[in-house]
Amino acid sequence: MIYLSAGHLYRMYTDYLGWKMDHTLLGMMFTVKACTFAYNYADGLAIKAEEKLHDNPKVSDTRRQRALAKLPSLLEYFSFVFFFGGVLVGPCFEMKEYLDFTDLSLFKQDGLTRVPSTILPSLKNVFYALICGVFMVIGWKFPVIGYMETDAYLNKTTFWYRYGYAWIAITCRRFQYYFAWYLAEAGCVAAGLGYMPVKDASGKVVGMKWDRVTNANAWAVETASDLPTITNNWNIGVNNWLKHYIFFRINPPHWVNKIFGKNGLAQILTKMISAIWHGFYLGYYAFFASAALATICDNDFREFMYPQPLTATSTESEKKSYTRRYVTWRVLGWLIQFGCFMNYYGEAFQILDASWGIAYWRSTYWIGHIIPVAFSIIFRLYWAITGSRAKAAKPEQGKSVATATATGNAKTQTVDATKSKRSRKDE
Repeated sequence: MIYLSAGHLYRMYTDYLGWKMDHTLLGMMFTVKACTFAYNYADGLAIKAEEKLHDNPKVSDTRRQRALAKLPSLLEYFSFVFFFGGVLVGPCFEMKEYLDFTDLSLFKQDGLTRVPSTILPSLKNVFYALICGVFMVIGWKFPVIGYMETDAYLNKTTFWYRYGYAWIAITCRRFQYYFAWYLAEAGCVAAGLGYMPVKDASGKVVGMKWDRVTNANAWAVETASDLPTITNNWNIGVNNWLKHYIFFRINPPHWVNKIFGKNGLAQILTKMISAIWHGFYLGYYAFFASAALATICDNDFREFMYPQPLTATSTESEKKSYTRRYVTWRVLGWLIQFGCFMNYYGEAFQILDASWGIAYWRSTYWIGHIIPVAFSIIFRLYWAITGSRAKAAKPEQGKSVATATATGNAKTQTVDATKSKRSRKDE
């Protein structure tokens, strides 16, 4: 992190506000890989010493699955670091997965003697990249730096033009990330590292997916109605690093938790490390500070708007009410995510200079900050007046919806409102 930070500072000195590719791009990926590798080896030593890995059984199981039983050779380590599929922009993956891939045990454990054909699944990712490339090219017609900070844009255009332009420009900017990520994922899939078996209840392999290593699910992000869906499907490898190797590794004393609240310090430090990992442009920090506010408002909005799950005894009227409320949440949630959080806050992230980002927010009357905060205030006042704050089930975790069979027997089905591209246990 120190070396990467020095690189970010040097880049700011030599190419301020520039977007040229340099060694910091590789340094960002290397930092993630080096941290995950070190922790995985440390977990392997802890297992040998019969030490407890974590108080949470799920976290402990995840660490045990990823732990390294022995120190890899230098050749294996540098092969992992510089593997062509993820050396530039990811996707990041676990050392154990990579070693199982290189000695073919990833496939042998499922009864395969060689890497299955990867032609079609890798071409599918190339196809996704080409689609994203179209939006990326469109985005070239909507520049961010060089226009959105100018007087001609901030003061000589209408509010709706400024707001609409930013929506289009920042959306297209995201697609340049998708473009690079899908191409990189295609390389991993083509080599076979993306292999993921599909098993039935008995454990028998009945098919295969190719999403073991992935960076993003563009469709899930762009159609999301809540922040968890966005964060769980955006830069997935790096989010895995922040979640399992930063957030869950912070274990402060009990008195610290009393001050910051449960996981409060971990959340603050994780966001801080994420910001430093990106660099030192103040636009990043304006974005992440706004993202912290967005998290609070999003939680309140989801808690208030998302319908309570149906039960086996739910009436037709209750089912229709559920549907109406769910559709309302989906539409309003999407408008807030992209009208406020992703495009409005994202402008500061893309324009890099915080003063320019704030100038844009001021030119749009702080609408992206005021609307979600106003929603939160209204919801909290309602909860305070009515004395009820029944939390809605989280949509990203799947909901129980009652249905009836032809014979009238009630059964419960689980509907995942925001199914992620990956279905791995640890996620």
